[in-house]
Order: sequence, then structure tokens, then C-alpha cells
Amino acid sequence: MVKNSIVSSSPRSRFVFILWVLILSSFNLSAQDEIKIGQLKVNHNYAQNPQEKFKSSRAIYMEYYMSGVYNDSALFYAKQSKSEALDAKDKKQLITAYYDIGNVYKRTGHQDEARDHYQKGIDLATEIESKNQLGYLYQAMGSHKMIVGAYREAIDYFERALQISINEGLNKLAGKNYLDIANCLEKLGQLEEMRSTIEKAAPFLTNDKEGIIHPELPYFLARIEFLTDNFELAEQKALESITLAKKFNSRWNLYRTYNLLSKIGEKTHNFEMAYNYKIEAQRVHGFMREDLRANSVQSLDFKLELDALKAQNEKLDKVQWFWLPLGILTLMSVLLLTLYLKRQRKALKITKAIHEAQFRLVDRELSGHTSEKEIVQAK
Repeated sequence: MVKNSIVSSSPRSRFVFILWVLILSSFNLSAQDEIKIGQLKVNHNYAQNPQEKFKSSRAIYMEYYMSGVYNDSALFYAKQSKSEALDAKDKKQLITAYYDIGNVYKRTGHQDEARDHYQKGIDLATEIESKNQLGYLYQAMGSHKMIVGAYREAIDYFERALQISINEGLNKLAGKNYLDIANCLEKLGQLEEMRSTIEKAAPFLTNDKEGIIHPELPYFLARIEFLTDNFELAEQKALESITLAKKFNSRWNLYRTYNLLSKIGEKTHNFEMAYNYKIEAQRVHGFMREDLRANSVQSLDFKLELDALKAQNEKLDKVQWFWLPLGILTLMSVLLLTLYLKRQRKALKITKAIHEAQFRLVDRELSGHTSEKEIVQAK
């Protein structure tokens, strides 16, 4: 009876077969994304009017943009949706297109183009009084200003977004606005103001039923403690941030919290902790589908930082191995010195006893009462 070839194959063949299955699985996952985008493109071709075409183009844009990698394709479809919004003469759709184009430009480092498209969106949203869209555009413009280092201007835009968020009852967005302001205040070195701003964000990002409802809040709570040298409390808050980031599947917050824990390890001279958390950050970094994945310069900086930590950790190990034999040598020296002093003390007592005996012998000789036996004993 012939056995199944896979069952009876060598361990090496089975390994190759399993590897091949995994590779095929990964291709299937990728194919699923392509099928989804392909279906959206078919829907776009069958769309009957510019409004429907805009919706299809934006759905395709979102798929490419959220990949974090296909930025050229995302930009193409964002511009296509802009043309369709112009054809439809739909100002709200046009505002959305300006926002999307600005986001791609901001991600790819074209900050002037990002600013110009955000500004066009702001002008149009102000004209038609589209409050929600205006709030998101202020948020985006504030983010752009942060990237170029204009932190005061960024705070101004975030505060405008915050006012709209509060007025429109968008609590989660309001809390995010506060955290963005706190981020700017950190860059400006205003740590007390940063702490009070984080405290203002907390009520918007928590509720009685679920507790904290946004993964960024515990990260900022940990960060302010780190910046004010409260490392024990910072570590406690950071671990809470890790738990919540996993709950919300927020890889970005997981990544930067691991980095924060690594820095806490550095500050407290626990280089093993620093190195291990940096490795965890690198692991998350490899799975992230955001800007960090495509940004080779930032990836290089991250690798250099990791290598530096590794070297520091190895140096600490070498120092520990250096001190171990030195400590043993010191202990042995102390023991030998103790034994030597003990013998010296005993020898001193014997010498003293001899001197006393000799003194008594001389004294008795002078008095004429010394026997031959006493002289021998004294000697």
C-alpha cells in the first residue's frame, strides 16, 4: 500500500511544504485587498453621476491611504475625487478632497502643498459654515504646523478645533485636541501647562461605564511623569498604556509607549529593561501600517538608537564581569589580612610573655633566688 507522499516525506520536505502554504496564505491575504479595490473600481466605472463617482474614488483612496505604503495611488484617487466633486459642484465633497490631498502631502513630506490644500479646505468650509469639516481641517493644519516646528501656531489651530469639538458635542475629538495642545506645550518646555492640559483632556476621554476610552490618554499621563522625573509613577502609567493600547489594537500607541519604557530604563540605569523594551518597540514597528513603515530615515535613526542601547547593555555586562573577580580578590585579601593580623597578635602575646619571663628571671638573679630549672624555662 502506497502511503501519502506528504505524510511519508522527510522533515525537510514537510518544512518546505508548510512554508509554501504560509507563503500562499500571505498571497491570498494580499489578493483579498486587491479584490476589494478591484470591486471598488468596478463600482466607480458603473457610477451614474459625479457624486457616486466621488464616493467610489474616495473609498479607493482610503484603501490605499490606510495601507501606509501606496501613497502615490492614494494621491491619484484623492485628486480624482477632487475633479469629481468639482463636476458635481458639491462644496462639501470638495472640502473632503482638499483634506485628503493635504493628508497625503503631509505624510510624504510635502508640507507646503499640504498647507495650501488645508487652507483651501478651511476657506471653503468657513464660507459654507461646515463646522464639523472645519474642526477636522483645523486639527490637520495644527498637525502640519507641529511638523514644521511652528508650535504656537499649532496651538492656535488646535484651540480653534477644540472650540468646535466642544460646541458640536464631539467629546472624543475634544479630548484629542487637548492632547495635541499638550504635545505642543512639551515641545515648548512648558511642563506645568502640559500637565494641566492633560488633566483637562481626561473627562472627555473617560466615562463611568468603560473608564478610559482613548488609548492616547494613559500614554500622555505616563509621559508627563517621565518628563518631571517621576520614573516609578511613569513606569506604572506606561504599563497601563500598554494594556489599553492592546485593547484598542493601537499599534502607534503601543510603539511609542514601549519607546517611553525604554527611555525610563535608560534614565534609571536599567539598561536591560531599556534594551528589552526597545526590542518590543522594534517588533511593533515592523507590523505598523503607518508612516513609520515607509520612512527609511526614521527607521535608520531607530536602528542607530537600538544599536547604541545594545552597546550600552553589553558595556554594563562587561563592567559587571570586571567587578566580580575584583570583588572576589578584595574579599580574599581581607581574609588574608585578617589571618595575618591574628597571627601577629598571637606572636605579640608570646613575645610579651617571653619579655615578662626574662624580666622576672633577671629580677630573681639579682635577688639570688634563681634556680637552674627556671633559667632553662625562661630561655
